[in-house]
Amino acid sequence: MGEISITARVAADRALIEVTDDGPGFATGAIMSGHGLDNLQSRLAALFDNRAALGIAMRDGRTVVCISLPRTEAGTIVTA
Repeated sequence: MGEISITARVAADRALIEVTDDGPGFATGAIMSGHGLDNLQSRLAALFDNRAALGIAMRDGRTVVCISLPRTEAGTIVTA
């Protein structure tokens, strides 16, 4: 049975969302055009230009996908 973990936190002026799983992982080059994470990268770029980021890494044998978004001083996420 697999395990998926989702966490969200605020760090300085960023909202960070991390999704981790204990599956076999994948290389960033394996992201297929027009699917899943590729669509997410495109949407982040359209909404936030270079102010948002999508990172993929391996940590402690787990695949970690981290979304970093800008936030305002009031704590809400800036969308434009």
